[in-house]
Amino acid sequence: EMTVLLLFLGTILAVYTAESWLILRAMYRKFINKRRSGYFGKFAIAIHIAAFAGVMCFMYAYFIEPYRLEVDTIEIQSSKLKNSALRIVHISDLHCDKKQRLESRIIEVVNRLKPDIIVFTGDAINTPEAKPLLDKTLNSLKARLGKFVVRGNNDVWYQRQHNLDPFADSGFTVLDNQSALIEDNGQKYYLRGQQSAPSHTYYGPGAGISDDSFNIFIYHHPDMIEKLGGSGFDLYLAGHTHGGQVALPFYGALITLTSQGKKYEAGRYKFGEMDIYISRGIGMEGNHAPSVRFFARPELTVIDVKPLDK
Repeated sequence: EMTVLLLFLGTILAVYTAESWLILRAMYRKFINKRRSGYFGKFAIAIHIAAFAGVMCFMYAYFIEPYRLEVDTIEIQSSKLKNSALRIVHISDLHCDKKQRLESRIIEVVNRLKPDIIVFTGDAINTPEAKPLLDKTLNSLKARLGKFVVRGNNDVWYQRQHNLDPFADSGFTVLDNQSALIEDNGQKYYLRGQQSAPSHTYYGPGAGISDDSFNIFIYHHPDMIEKLGGSGFDLYLAGHTHGGQVALPFYGALITLTSQGKKYEAGRYKFGEMDIYISRGIGMEGNHAPSVRFFARPELTVIDVKPLDK
């Protein structure tokens, strides 16, 4: 991943270095040497086109794509469901800033979808000043059977370094190495959540998991997918990768910052009998990371779990 990222950044640097050199050479020739600039030779034109395309891509990635929310819907059939279906809305990586982006749109879309359960797989804010916006957003979301969240690496950092729990007063139940058992219309749903940890260690399901319940594992990272083989979970939900946040056509994410690399970069997967969904998330990295998305639109996911067709 780092090799591809460095090649990508190196290519951008080379194009704009060449463009700068062409501009300076043209100015020197015109005003000092009084010669033809050579600004419109074949090589120069190719560099101009590449530089212009790069500017257009950046403008799109900064001003347009971060606001193009995509709602992805997937269906899972399970023999464990007998009486009714379950609608899960999965959100991840809000990364709220002081500036509002998609938060009001998320409230509108999620509540229109009428979820039974909302699952938020972590990374809530980029700055403490965004906490009021986060609280307003999360408290406005409605779910019939409950709203659940696990802490991502950003959330754990804020809690430890700033004594700030992003999910205090959010209306969400935090599953910090904890479980929740939901019963609805005679059907059992078991949720197990673990907060982000560098070791990505699985601490066991605890009480509640059973062969007749639909079992969901919630974690911020994809890194534990292959550690859960044969553990009895039917669905694994995570985020963290942002789909690369910057992706390339036909290649995908430039970088995922996971031990799995591009293997589970975004979208739907299967490992053994376990269904997996890795969200591209909604927001963008804070601090000094560029606030852009390119070929990695912000998303929220609707997961409809239904009885198996006979």
